[in-house]
This record gives sequence, structure tokens and C-alpha cells, in this order.
Amino acid sequence: MGGEFTKKTISELDCKIVIGGANNQLLNAKLAQDLQNKGVWYIPDYVVNSGGLIQIVDELDKTGYNTQRVVKRVTQIGNTVKELIIESKRSKKTPLLIAENIANKKLYHDKRKK
Repeated sequence: MGGEFTKKTISELDCKIVIGGANNQLLNAKLAQDLQNKGVWYIPDYVVNSGGLIQIVDELDKTGYNTQRVVKRVTQIGNTVKELIIESKRSKKTPLLIAENIANKKLYHDKRKK
């Protein structure tokens, strides 16, 4: 549905982490900072839900579907989350902002290569 987390719902949270199971959980991106200020890690939905997309992309690969390749890529999601948290601690930026920056660099860098 999206937008479940608002200033009000964030103020009521009693947890250490919000891991995006639904799309667009935050009413707006600024709320990621509110979560961080409260001491709650917010990991974006598109990071933790990327396994489904990895599966589909592999099914469309010219060489055919490869279970080992999918497992290897899906396993990397945990490493990505870990890297987001480490970088967030280092830079004091939210994991959402860091993930957005990484995604933008990959998208625009790939476009320049073509």
C-alpha cells in the first residue's frame, strides 16, 4: 500500500529496525532521517526485496536460468544491507539516501557506457 510510516507512527515505534517488506513504506523520504534520529535503522524496500527481480532477470538471461547464479546474487543482498549500515554509521547519512545514491550512480554510469 505504501506510506504507512508517518511522523505519528514513527513516534510510536519501539523497535531497532524497519526492513522494507512493502513498497514505499515511508510517507516521504525525509522520514528516513526521523527514523535514524530515533535510533531505528530503515532499510529500503527495493534493497531487501530485490531477490524477486534478480530471479526474473536471470530467467530472461540469454544463457538460460542458472540457480547457482541466482543464489549467489540473492546472497549478496545481506552484504548490501551490511554495507549500507556501515556507510550510514560512517557518514551519518540515512541508509535510504546512501541506497539512492548508489542506484543513481549505477544507472547514470551505465548510461554513459552505452
